[in-house]
This record gives sequence, structure tokens and C-alpha cells, in this order.
Amino acid sequence: MALRTFGAVAAAATLLSSAVMAAEPNIDWGTTAAPGVARTSANRQRAPLGTISPANVFNDATYSTGGVGMRNRLVGGIEVSAVVKPAKAAFLYWAVITTGAAPVVTKSVSVQRRFPKPVSPVVKVTGTVVGTGASPCWPGDTITVLKASVPTSVASASGLYEITFAAGASGSSGGEDPWFAATKPPLLEGASLAIISKGFGTVALYDQGLAGATFFSSLNYTLTLPVAYPGSILNFDNIGADGQHGERRGAGNDAANEVTTVNGTAIAGTGSQYRDSDWNGNIAVPLPELWDDTAHDLRPAVSVGATALTVNVTSQSDCITPVANLVKIK
Repeated sequence: MALRTFGAVAAAATLLSSAVMAAEPNIDWGTTAAPGVARTSANRQRAPLGTISPANVFNDATYSTGGVGMRNRLVGGIEVSAVVKPAKAAFLYWAVITTGAAPVVTKSVSVQRRFPKPVSPVVKVTGTVVGTGASPCWPGDTITVLKASVPTSVASASGLYEITFAAGASGSSGGEDPWFAATKPPLLEGASLAIISKGFGTVALYDQGLAGATFFSSLNYTLTLPVAYPGSILNFDNIGADGQHGERRGAGNDAANEVTTVNGTAIAGTGSQYRDSDWNGNIAVPLPELWDDTAHDLRPAVSVGATALTVNVTSQSDCITPVANLVKIK
């Protein structure tokens, strides 16, 4: 009897093991080994993007950014620090993976400052498409990057900002592990809020011509500076979609090894003082990852008098999508 019971238990364990294995995630999502990726443009060497001019320029200004990962979520919180009042302008960037063009429901989001109190009114903003490209190796064939102006009556100071998408903007809103349950599109990637405020410098935002340029292997482009670099301050923020360490909680050398150089000097990744990649999904670790908002001081990399920043990113197998760059010069 005991032997028969043991046999039954062993059989049940085998069935359970099989079920667990069947439910294991596809560890290749977001990389060039993902199903169907050979049929997307992300699996080819991307030509240099060329010269990109600022989409917005602000004088006597500074900026602050913050971001949040949004995969399998409809609501997120963005924390922004070091805003110097008064705010001059604010912009929200977000990205979504879809099959075909992004549906209308993904193009609007509600924003509210939750802290410090009193809370702000809720404002619904509608994004303008600033770039599209191939899916960064997830279900769906298109990624769309959107940008919306947020009233400074809401984005007025440092604090916590709640963003809320409408039902249907995400294939799931249950907070599932992206690699355990690769849900059907739409797949929200993340969102970043940039607040431009009073300061001593010139601030430039770059998005059109850069946003949506999904790549693996390498990405090259040149940012035209609004003024020649005087030598005092040169700040650079990179906002990007679909960065990851590997899969789930794991890490992979082939998915976390991006190196970014500016004017030939490494500023992120191996060989840089920063050491970490700009494309590891760090804004949303441990999960869902898939969104980055990173900052650098470029003074060691750029000569006084420079009028442009030549940016190069190299990778091996991570499929990633640029969203926007911000620069402050003084």
C-alpha cells in the first residue's frame, strides 16, 4: 500500500513538474532570440540616424525628470526631484507596443500631482506621436512613442505624480511578470515626466528623429546643441524603452552589456565611470523593468566650444527603443 501511495505521489509530482515547465516564461522576449524577431527590422543593423535638432529649447532654465515602468499596469507613480520653481513647461513621454497603429485609447493619460499636498486637479493629456518603429522583440509589430504637454498648474514642483491610462490601453492591468505572461498587445512600456523650470542655462529636448528607432547591435546619431558648450555645465538624460537585465529576476551578459559613448568617450556601460548600462530597465526593477530614465554629467567627455554631441550605443542582443534625450548647457 505504501509503495502504491509513493508511486501515486511520484506520478502526481511528475505531472506537476510538467505543468510548471509548461508555464515557465519564454526567457527570450525583448531580445533578438524572441519568436518571430527575424522578421522585424530590429534584427538588422540600423543605419545612422544623422543629425537631430532640438524639438524644444528653453533659455534661463534647468530640468528634472522621473520615470516609471508600465508593463501590465494602467496606473503608475512618477517621482520628480530638484524642480526649481516656477515651472516653465512640462512634458510626459510614453511608449506602447501594438499590432498595427496605436489605438486611440493608448494616446491619452490622466495626470495628477499627489504630493506635496494639496493635490493638484486631475488633467487628461493627449499625446502627439513623435516616433514609431519595430516592436522591440515582443508580441506586436510596432512601437509608438508619444509626447504630451502637461500644464504647469499640475506639474509645478518636485513631488509624486500619478498617471492613469484608460481600460484597454494595456493588454493586462494585473501586474503580471512580463516574461511569465507575455500578454497580447497593447503593451505599455513606461512613462517619464520632464519638468523644465527656472534656472541658469539652456535646456534642449530631442525626440523627433530619435524616438521609435528600435535597434540592436548599434545606434548612432548626432544632437545639434542650441548653443556652443561654454564649459560650465553639460547635463544629459536618456529616456528609453525596453531595457532589461535579462529575463524576470535573472541577468544575462547578452542583454545587459550596452555601452554608450558621447564624442568618443564612454559615459555608460563597460569602460565608463558610470559602469552600468543606460538600458537595463533600472527605473522599474525588480519588475517589470523595460523602461529607463538615466542622467549623466558630460563635462569629462565633451570639449569646451563643442556644438554637437555624437552619441553611439552598442549592444549584442537586447532590442531597445530610444524615446528622448534632454540636455542642459551652461
